[in-house]
Amino acid sequence: MNNYELGVILRPTLSEEEVNSAVEKLKDFLGEKGEVVKVNLWGRRRLSYPIEKYQEGYYVFFNFKLPPSHVAEVKRWLSLNEEVIRYLLVREDEKVREDEKEEVSASSSSSPEEEISEEGAAGEETTGDVSSQS
Repeated sequence: MNNYELGVILRPTLSEEEVNSAVEKLKDFLGEKGEVVKVNLWGRRRLSYPIEKYQEGYYVFFNFKLPPSHVAEVKRWLSLNEEVIRYLLVREDEKVREDEKEEVSASSSSSPEEEISEEGAAGEETTGDVSSQS
């Protein structure tokens, strides 16, 4: 079982009861397939850009464990759910791996100062060669 994080934006036209019902329904669905670790309801927030002509939405985040074989089924269920206007499902282990890759690549590459000094030295030699040929 892998650790996943799911971010969901629900339609802003839902009442508080309908939002709570949708969250419970989603929590139960994820619980059937795996294990829900944490649910974080952010509430109604303004969207960065309009989605289906909505300017706001209810943000909900789930942390859960799920076998990789059930990921496609969860995505399909979310895409068919009319209460959900947008979702993002991310495997949490991937975020850690990407951070590690950035640290390794940053430490293995030379610093910008070294690159500038190497280019400057090469440029001076070229200038000297051109003036000596004239």
